[in-house]
Amino acid sequence: MKFYHYLNDRGGVARLPAIEAPRWEYSSVREVFEASLDQEHSVTEHIYGLYKLAQDESDFATVSFLKRFVDEQVEEEKTVSDMIDKLKMAEGNPDSLLFIDRYAMDRKSEEPV
Repeated sequence: MKFYHYLNDRGGVARLPAIEAPRWEYSSVREVFEASLDQEHSVTEHIYGLYKLAQDESDFATVSFLKRFVDEQVEEEKTVSDMIDKLKMAEGNPDSLLFIDRYAMDRKSEEPV
């Protein structure tokens, strides 16, 4: 929504195109997180593309606006990568998923509001 508000605030028109339904069948929890990491990489590439375009156009307000998203993507990719690493270590031990779930809950409670 921040992108849409930003575009509207700058006099643009924000349009939401149709999006494909997400995949919802996976063979494992790890596969879910690997798909999530692929998605985060895609989002990062799109943000980098917008950032580069804003720089090339000397649109410094947009460069400033996009900086927070560039920084956020570093954290998002790390969070998902960390979870994949934990899932790899837990393979073959379904009980360990309870510990990973607890880790995820603890991590969620540490996030700023």
